[in-house]
Amino acid sequence: MQNIISSNKLKAIIIELNGSGGRYGYDESLIHQTLLSHSFKPFHYDPFERKLTELNSYGSTNTLYLRDLNFIYNRLSEAPKFEVFGELI
Repeated sequence: MQNIISSNKLKAIIIELNGSGGRYGYDESLIHQTLLSHSFKPFHYDPFERKLTELNSYGSTNTLYLRDLNFIYNRLSEAPKFEVFGELI
């Protein structure tokens, strides 16, 4: 895992940290801290607005961890629009 998250090619991770890690022997706060130490930050993404909001910590469901925000913002702005529930986003 250390080799993968250390790679500059990795720009985003989506992970579910929902309080159940202890049942499986994982410390979710340690996972969070490990990602932070590799320059990832937690975000929420609103696809209808194409808006990212930085979070103070991980959420209770899926959380996006992002780094190289310039790359991410460029990717969002250049992505073609598509239809969801009859709305072009």
